[in-house]
Amino acid sequence: EIEFAMSQEEILNYQSTFLDHSLQYVKGGGKDDNGDEQSPTRSPLGQHSQKQKQSFIPVNKAVTIFSNSGLGRETLGRIWDVVLPHSKAAKLDEVDFTLMMHLIVCASRK
Repeated sequence: EIEFAMSQEEILNYQSTFLDHSLQYVKGGGKDDNGDEQSPTRSPLGQHSQKQKQSFIPVNKAVTIFSNSGLGRETLGRIWDVVLPHSKAAKLDEVDFTLMMHLIVCASRK
């Protein structure tokens, strides 16, 4: 098995963590003071709507989760720069969060 490959179990764990901590906003709704879509609500994603819902984790909550890894700020910063090299995002989507989690787990194994 490839040392850094993501197993199905890891993917499910990362997705579960994302859903546990994510918020949703309805695309096409009103805008807040930052120009972002409004209407954040707690997940679950089980409810269907005509409007497109997108989930995200606010950066401050993601940083708290990532800090629990035991990795230093410098290491976490380097991983952040790999995943989001030019981003000053205020939120992470599921793909960014999953990739961050996996790279943190891989770095923790070393």
